[in-house]
Amino acid sequence: MSTENNEKKPSRNFFIFYCVVLFLFAGILITFSYISQERVEQQLVDTTEKAEGFASRLEQANAKNAEFETTIVEQKKQIDTLTAQVTASTAKLTEQEKKLAASDYLWKLVKASYLKKYGDCRSIIAMIDSNDLRKYLDEDGLAELKRIEKNTKG
Repeated sequence: MSTENNEKKPSRNFFIFYCVVLFLFAGILITFSYISQERVEQQLVDTTEKAEGFASRLEQANAKNAEFETTIVEQKKQIDTLTAQVTASTAKLTEQEKKLAASDYLWKLVKASYLKKYGDCRSIIAMIDSNDLRKYLDEDGLAELKRIEKNTKG
């Protein structure tokens, strides 16, 4: 029996040693697993915070983009309005320039008629007609033109 007891002791000691080693190994594995899980959770939190920051920046950029688009639409409307005003002003200026040219030719015509330079009168009348300026003369100017034109034909 004693030999049997001695034989059981080393196997019993070995079994206890084996159990202790297994529990230590299990503890080490659990610790590594816990540390790994904590690291993954921290990375997840960091990634989530970064994503929220990016989402916030994206929303801000979208809001700025919407503001810019609104500003662009308003500025295009202003440009269209100003272009229409410039076109109208240019047309009015062109008409005023033609009225001024017609008046200038009429003045030269009256002066030439007064000086009895009928050849000059005919050339001035031809210039008025070639530039289509009769329509820019008022009633009195047109009447004067017709009177001088009648006098210079004969």
